[in-house]
Amino acid sequence: MPVKPPAPRHTSEDLGNKLIISIPSLKTWFLTIYLGFCIIIWAIFELLIPGAFLFNRNSVDTPPVLFLVFSFILLTVFGLFLIYNFAWQVTGKELIEVTTEFIIIRRVNLGLSSPKEYSSNFIKELRVSSSNMNLNHPMLIWSYSYYYPWHPHNMGSLAFDYGARTFRFGGGVDEAEAKQILAEIQQKYPQYKN
Repeated sequence: MPVKPPAPRHTSEDLGNKLIISIPSLKTWFLTIYLGFCIIIWAIFELLIPGAFLFNRNSVDTPPVLFLVFSFILLTVFGLFLIYNFAWQVTGKELIEVTTEFIIIRRVNLGLSSPKEYSSNFIKELRVSSSNMNLNHPMLIWSYSYYYPWHPHNMGSLAFDYGARTFRFGGGVDEAEAKQILAEIQQKYPQYKN
């Protein structure tokens, strides 16, 4: 029996004056479970530090207040980082908005995003990036660029030259799907053809 072809991960929406492509974050069960476990450990320590201060204030063994405050702040920042990355694993997505004037790339997580807008006047050679890693490679789990939303937009299966730099996007799709996305963009906006 032949293997059934995989369905695309991305969705496209043609709104007339723009094309919006949504790519869900690349998920892995191992990383999701690992981050969830880290959040549980973090929450325990997040409760222990104030407890150590409140319940042992008069004890000789209580660490200095400044140390506890600094530890609590550092631990809170680390916890927010863990929660943000866990949410990216579960619900994060990359949105690509294409028009005749620009391409906007944003990674959306917990309702937050930082859009990067690229003018079509400077976009050259929109293409499938052959320098991209194989998404099925077992070592990819350690590649932050695919799994973490805070990583710079420098990895992905699609690329274009913009001035003196190459920008990559589409980190959640492999080469075959990147070709489909490229064809959709170039069919609607022929100006992005090489």
